[in-house]
Amino acid sequence: MRAFDLFCLPSYANEGVPQALMQAMACGLAVVSTPVGSIDEIVADGDTGVLVRPEDSTALREAIERLLGDEAQRRALGTRARARARERFGEGLMVDRMLAVFTEASARG
Repeated sequence: MRAFDLFCLPSYANEGVPQALMQAMACGLAVVSTPVGSIDEIVADGDTGVLVRPEDSTALREAIERLLGDEAQRRALGTRARARARERFGEGLMVDRMLAVFTEASARG
């Protein structure tokens, strides 16, 4: 993924929490996606990526072209995306959450 200029996930139907999207953000990529499922809980439009209407190929193309043509904006979105990914989905946080689940389960007997 680090060889990509940006990451695009144009989901249009049910979408949970796409792992590929979180991985792209963790790599510092600006993302273009749609506010489907939980995507808009991960991507903050205009801050960590760009969200377009589902099934709107024109808006999708325009967002991709705009970011490909503006390296500074693309890098800024990618930097904020990486920070958000680490803050919300970083390894330490995930381990802490898993340990809490295991601790709670073991306490129940």
